[in-house]
Amino acid sequence: MKVFFLFLGLFFSKEIFAQNTFSRTYADTFRMTAVNSRVIELPDSTYMIAVSGIQGSVPGSYCRILNVDKQGEVIRDKFEYVEYSRFNGTAQLIQSHDGNFVLADSRLVTWGIATTRITLFKFDEMLSDTLWCFVNEDSVWFDIPVDFIECSNHDLVLISSRASVNSPDSMKTVFIRLSESGVLLSKKIYSFTKEVMGRGIVELGDGNFLIGGSKQDEGEQLHGLLFMVDSLGNLLWQRDYMQLIANGLSLYDSSSVLLSGYVPASSSRPRLLRLNVENGDIIFDKQNNYTQSALLYISRKVSNGEIFSVGLTSNTTESNSGFYMRTDSMGNPIYLRRVNYLNEVDFFLDFIETSDGGILINGAAADTPEDGGQNLWLVKLDSMGCLEPDCWVGVEQAEANTLGVAVYPNPATDWLYLKYDNTRKITLEIFNLSGQRVLQHQHMAPKESIEISQLPAGLYLLRFVDELGNVATEKIIVER
Repeated sequence: MKVFFLFLGLFFSKEIFAQNTFSRTYADTFRMTAVNSRVIELPDSTYMIAVSGIQGSVPGSYCRILNVDKQGEVIRDKFEYVEYSRFNGTAQLIQSHDGNFVLADSRLVTWGIATTRITLFKFDEMLSDTLWCFVNEDSVWFDIPVDFIECSNHDLVLISSRASVNSPDSMKTVFIRLSESGVLLSKKIYSFTKEVMGRGIVELGDGNFLIGGSKQDEGEQLHGLLFMVDSLGNLLWQRDYMQLIANGLSLYDSSSVLLSGYVPASSSRPRLLRLNVENGDIIFDKQNNYTQSALLYISRKVSNGEIFSVGLTSNTTESNSGFYMRTDSMGNPIYLRRVNYLNEVDFFLDFIETSDGGILINGAAADTPEDGGQNLWLVKLDSMGCLEPDCWVGVEQAEANTLGVAVYPNPATDWLYLKYDNTRKITLEIFNLSGQRVLQHQHMAPKESIEISQLPAGLYLLRFVDELGNVATEKIIVER
């Protein structure tokens, strides 16, 4: 009897802690570009996300709110298509403290005129009734919401990017604060230099806010920006960070924030800064070299204190791919990985840590070259960052070569998993039997996964070179 209950306990333990993984897109009726909000996990462990997009040169656009289950299957789909008035921004969706939802987006005032109004809707939790609607009536600008939060007192704060129809290269940032019932409390416009491009906002414990993004002074290049405002949006101070185009801001803890983006260059490098909230002083500043070009859209602290980041990367043989990275609390890489849905334009925009310890990433991907745009793309990883469950398990037992690099599996099909304990930077090259280099991967992280699904079946030579010129080689078989 004791053995039976032990078996039963193990069975249920495995079922309870099993982590679903999936990668799938959500095709629309139209061939549109899909931009989407951060995913919300609901109490029933299903997920909610908002998507908006345009149909290109044909009048019309859509906004869509999807509710999907643990496997990514659609449960509810609230879809609105407007033929002569575009939803024209990055949809931002949050769940308020009362369980209802608030959507921020922007709409063209008149088709064909590049003037958009920030528009917010509050829906009930079943998405059946609109509880209130707020429209920013300042209609001579092109406004797009970029970040949206609920404050500790349940007020709503949104920042948007603003461009003039007559001066499209002169960007501003707009701060809007609403009451819980949708009443405007404050609106501020930041234009203290040629371009001010806020990309993220966080609330601090004292009721002030930090806004992160980029700025451009007259005659200079874009660079990173962090500035503090009070509860009504009045500017308190600002700090600049050179050689950084910043895309995202998040709160690491009560005393620090994460500002993420990339180093502008012909081959962009991901860059992550952890900054003091009191004055913007740098706690750490990390640049991570990756194969070809890569950039970060957002980085956040996860439950164990490590940092997870998403963005996009590209190389000379493929178009943009989704990219994610996990680092320790000081920004040192633990693993890096790219995910290519198809050989089209794919990218990751945001993510959440799910209740089962995994990561759910949202982005956009094209299903076919004829799509003319991207569809919503959701990728659910397990707690080890694997799309294939327990992908790192085999490499932990694999024998390391003379440079300390372990490779798994062999034979391989779609992915190679590598692990090494050496502190020196290592470059990997893969050659076919004709001596042609078919893949190059620079500066590996301690744990790295490399997609090889594009390689034909056959025997390949792996060549590892560290920064001192030491070389190790080994052979692998790719099966199809």
